[in-house]
Amino acid sequence: MPRRVKERSIASAGYGWRIERREKFKILHRDNFTCRYCGARPGSENLEVDHLIPRSRYGSDNTCNLVAACVTCNGRKSDTVIFPADMIERDDADEGWKVHKSFGVWAVKFNDETVVFESRWGWWFEAHRLVTDCDFVKYHLAEKVAFWEESEPETAYDFVDCLRYVEQMIAAPDDER
Repeated sequence: MPRRVKERSIASAGYGWRIERREKFKILHRDNFTCRYCGARPGSENLEVDHLIPRSRYGSDNTCNLVAACVTCNGRKSDTVIFPADMIERDDADEGWKVHKSFGVWAVKFNDETVVFESRWGWWFEAHRLVTDCDFVKYHLAEKVAFWEESEPETAYDFVDCLRYVEQMIAAPDDER
């Protein structure tokens, strides 16, 4: 009968966040053991798992918010919001902003400090409000979605798809985890 090997955790970059070895391997394998920021292939011992949206900025531990990063890029990035080039649809007209993903009239945009939802007609809000401002979600967003469902169903569907996508990438503040 084979012996059972106990799963061990690895501290990531010394910040107290821990990832199981198996999960780290899955992320590194998914990213082809390549740094998503610079394209280097330094070997798994010099690759770390990095948060696209840092935990300090409400980033989640969901795999859609995690990428392989070499030690150099991860150290340089620190707690800045940076998406790898292959995850950016385009530069935005607003200076310093990039579009990560579009959903019809909605886009998930980011700069060095935050991630936002924005419609093409200019209505926007910061993504972290989904986990930090219950009244905003419960009343304001619910009101908007109800209005769009009534007047522009496609806008409502696109918005809900956009919300579902970003909800995977953000999490409650550390003191609530």
